[in-house]
Amino acid sequence: MSSGSSGRYQSRLFNFVHQQSRRVTQQWEHTYRHLQVATKWGVEVLLYPVYLLFQSSESSGKTLHTKEPQTRLKLQPNDTDFQPETLQILIVRFKMY
Repeated sequence: MSSGSSGRYQSRLFNFVHQQSRRVTQQWEHTYRHLQVATKWGVEVLLYPVYLLFQSSESSGKTLHTKEPQTRLKLQPNDTDFQPETLQILIVRFKMY
C-alpha cells in the first residue's frame, strides 16, 4: 500500500465501501428532499381549489348579510396631483445621481 493513498482508511476495500456508503446516503438524502418538496406542492395544488371555494363562500355570505351598502372612498381630483413639468424635473434630478 502506498503511503500517499487518499482516503480515510489504509485498506482500499474499506475506502471503497466508505465512499459507496456516503454516495448512497447522499443520493437518498437528495431523493428525500425532492420527495418532500413534491409532496408539499402536490398537497397545495390539490387543496387550493378547496381554499378558493371556502373563500368565495365566505365572501358571498358576508355580502349577503350586510344591511348597508358598502361605500367606497374615492380620491378627489387635485390640480397638483401630476404635472408633466414635475416629472421632467424629477428625471433631471435622478440623472444627476
